[in-house]
Amino acid sequence: MRTTKVAAAGAVAALALVGCGNGNDERLRFLNEVSRIGADTHASVAAPDGTVDQKDCEKAFEGRIVDIPSAGIPKRDEWHAEVRRTFVAACLSGRAAEINMKAGD
Repeated sequence: MRTTKVAAAGAVAALALVGCGNGNDERLRFLNEVSRIGADTHASVAAPDGTVDQKDCEKAFEGRIVDIPSAGIPKRDEWHAEVRRTFVAACLSGRAAEINMKAGD
C-alpha cells in the first residue's frame, strides 16, 4: 500500500503549507497537492483492466483527505466541494492538474 502512505504524507505536507493563513496562494498549493494525491491514488483504485470508477475515487477521497483547511475561507461548502472535485478528477485521469487562479478569483 505504498500509494496510501504517499497520499497520507502528501496530505500532511499540504496541510502544513496552509497553516494559519488561508490566502489564495495557500489554497492553490493545497489544491495542487490534493490533485497530486488524487493522481497517485489512481493506480490503487484501478480495476484489473485499468478502469477507474468515480465511486472508488470518491471513497478514496474520504480516506485520504480528512482535514480540509477552511478557516477564513468564505463559502466553505463550495471550497470543500472544489477540493473533492479536484481529487476525484485527478484520481479518474491518473494525472495531476496544475491549478491556477485568475486575478479576481
